Amino acid sequence: MSTLIEKITAQINVRSKMLALIALVTCVSIAAMTYFSYRSIRSTKIQNSQEKLLSQGEEVLRYAETMVDNSTDQLQSLALSPVLVDAVRRANRQDQSTSEIQALDEAWKNDEAEALVQRIRSTEASQLLRDFQERFPGQVEVFVTDAQGVNVAM
Repeated sequence: MSTLIEKITAQINVRSKMLALIALVTCVSIAAMTYFSYRSIRSTKIQNSQEKLLSQGEEVLRYAETMVDNSTDQLQSLALSPVLVDAVRRANRQDQSTSEIQALDEAWKNDEAEALVQRIRSTEASQLLRDFQERFPGQVEVFVTDAQGVNVAM
């Protein structure tokens, strides 16, 4: 009887060992498949994200290019206005000295040029710019200067 028990115990141990080995191989296989699936999915997601971002970036660039082109066309049309051309020609004939321009700049920076601002804003050229900004609200700030950079219209 003792040999029968030893045989049964030996068989159980072999069976247990086989089951443990099968369970281990199964777990390792599942872990390996999970790891490789994760890597594959991650790589695909990263590539898809990159392609989507590149596509969106190109779309934004095309939109920005269109907006800049439209703004350029609008401003070029405005620049050809006889009212603005005449205002700039008159201002260029004044030929102010560098010290006069620097004094104007300092007064402007220190908010001490209210009379100058009102004089410039009351011109026909400034009214044209305000009308332009109403028609094209995307043009946030539009002003015209003479050859020396002195404001002519705003």
